[in-house]
Amino acid sequence: MTRPAALLTALLLLAGCAPSAARIREDLGAGRAEGILIDKVPFEPQKPGHCGPSVLSSLLGFWGRPASQEEIGKEIYSAELKGTLGFFLWRYARRAGLAALEMPESPLDRLDALVAQGLPVILDLGLGAGGPQHYVLVVGHDRSRGLWILQDGRRPDRVVDQAWLLKRWAPTRRWALLAEITAPPGPHHATEEGGEIPRRLQLGTGDWTLGVGSAFTIIRDS
Repeated sequence: MTRPAALLTALLLLAGCAPSAARIREDLGAGRAEGILIDKVPFEPQKPGHCGPSVLSSLLGFWGRPASQEEIGKEIYSAELKGTLGFFLWRYARRAGLAALEMPESPLDRLDALVAQGLPVILDLGLGAGGPQHYVLVVGHDRSRGLWILQDGRRPDRVVDQAWLLKRWAPTRRWALLAEITAPPGPHHATEEGGEIPRRLQLGTGDWTLGVGSAFTIIRDS
């Protein structure tokens, strides 16, 4: 996206005139924009302090492993912290039957590559210097306008510009959580023994292999 286009997008967002997620979906479908908006990601309005359980509930629902934020919160919410540590989101996702990987220092192109493959990704955002942190679930990217679409527990399909996202992602060292079912249809291929060949993911910096065993690993191809 050119600098004038980026400036125009930022001004439109400030003025409340940015395109809605529905408009972005329409433009993507008609070929007027480049990117993706992942379908059928449920929205779970968050309870106070439950942004982590809320977005994890949305992610589990997307993968067919429904669990309410109340169920999740009973296990991982910390009243002392008034929130949830990323490790416990990872652990709950694993226990729910998903392959899961914490990804600190994630580059933006990795996030783009994962979302482009239909994989919603949880991010931890900082909401100010020394202030609270907030988990969101990235469900889409309009590359043409430099916009990202989030489920943030407060509103469904929230549209933000890339500069806003990067500014708030930086304080958490760009922490991200990838989680998916271990045997999604399509990208996997059955072997003669009835097992499965690990899924190949594009992570923006080359080809990687996603292992789908008892542990979740990504191994960079040589």
